[in-house]
Amino acid sequence: MRLSIGVTLKASAWAEANRSVIWRAIEQLAQRHRGAPFTAGQLMEILNTRRTHDVGRFLAEATRSGQVVEATRGHFVLTGPVPGADETPAARRMQQMWNILRGPQARRGITARDLAMLAATHDTPVTLQQARGYLNALEGSSHVRIAQERGKEAIYRLPPDRNTGPLAPRVMATQFVVDPNGLSVSAAPIVAREAAL
Repeated sequence: MRLSIGVTLKASAWAEANRSVIWRAIEQLAQRHRGAPFTAGQLMEILNTRRTHDVGRFLAEATRSGQVVEATRGHFVLTGPVPGADETPAARRMQQMWNILRGPQARRGITARDLAMLAATHDTPVTLQQARGYLNALEGSSHVRIAQERGKEAIYRLPPDRNTGPLAPRVMATQFVVDPNGLSVSAAPIVAREAAL
């Protein structure tokens, strides 16, 4: 019997300072290996470092957030796009939740509470309310379906035909004006931005 215990490992100060460099190196490895697994040793070689502990903690956090998957012991696969430095916090949260929904943790279905816990990282926390909002939006767009109700919590499942790829579907917010006097709706100019999930 295997017991799984959730532990949050905060990336080291070195990893935090070199986050974008590490992600570029992971992207480089993923391209070089054409999506095949890479090892921490290969990543350290590209980074020209011997910081085994720091790289290990970084990969553990990335695995926990669903950005990489440990395919076999010590061999990692990038699951989606490399997190961009210019992404908004809402976009990062949506990407982290989408990575979990596409991964093995959600294959049998997942609750909003589990999605929030699994998708959260030190840098980008995910609240229960944000996970519920994202799942409700994805259900409305038919990306996920409610598989069953468990007490007060719904269990959501991403059907294989709705797994559209590694980039997260984005929930967008638009601004428009409703005039209750003439019962008209105006949207000029239409400006769309990511919703503040």
